[in-house]
Amino acid sequence: MGFFSDVCSAVGSFVSGVCSAAVSVFNGVASVATGVLSLAKVLPLPPQVEAFLLVVKVIDIVCKALGILDADDSTEDLGDRALQAEEAGIKPENFETYQEYKAAIDNFQLDPEKSAKYKTEEKMAAGLGVEFWALEDKFGQGAGDLLTHMVKDGVEGGGYFSKERLDSFLGKVESVADVAKYFSKTLSPDDNSRVEQKLVDAEKALNPDKTNTDIYRELDIQRGA
Repeated sequence: MGFFSDVCSAVGSFVSGVCSAAVSVFNGVASVATGVLSLAKVLPLPPQVEAFLLVVKVIDIVCKALGILDADDSTEDLGDRALQAEEAGIKPENFETYQEYKAAIDNFQLDPEKSAKYKTEEKMAAGLGVEFWALEDKFGQGAGDLLTHMVKDGVEGGGYFSKERLDSFLGKVESVADVAKYFSKTLSPDDNSRVEQKLVDAEKALNPDKTNTDIYRELDIQRGA
């Protein structure tokens, strides 16, 4: 089993067999870059897969805005490159930094026949793993969890993490990692209060008619409070 294949074997049960490993897999990705950069290969096709594909399209836009995905690239293309590179022995655990790994897969020559053998959701899942590492590398530990929350919400049909809402959040909070850590409940009490107030302000700017009570309730739901 390869680097990506090892991770994929856990994917079939996130929501009725789609992405169960997403949360636990993403949480370990960038810490040591060891066998956790893909959610592909064993994805069945229950209805939630369509939701997964849709949320990845939103993630594409967010990652481009954050500068970790090129304007003419996509999560699917990135995953295709990562999967094929792994087959050729180019594995994340063999690189000390994300930049070194990214340069290696960027220079890898793709095989169109191999591209065709992977399902769209397989390539997207692998790409998400690479993007997780990119977020952690650029914005600090915990930033990658933003993808965790987006995938979980999207697959479950919540629709909370829209591009517009994320734009508003990231416009108010200085740190991408702080936004992710807030929803992961890993901030200190003082930082949690500070970030939460900024998220409330961001939501009020996006939806002026929404009450603070409703905003706090929505935030609590997303945090599993």
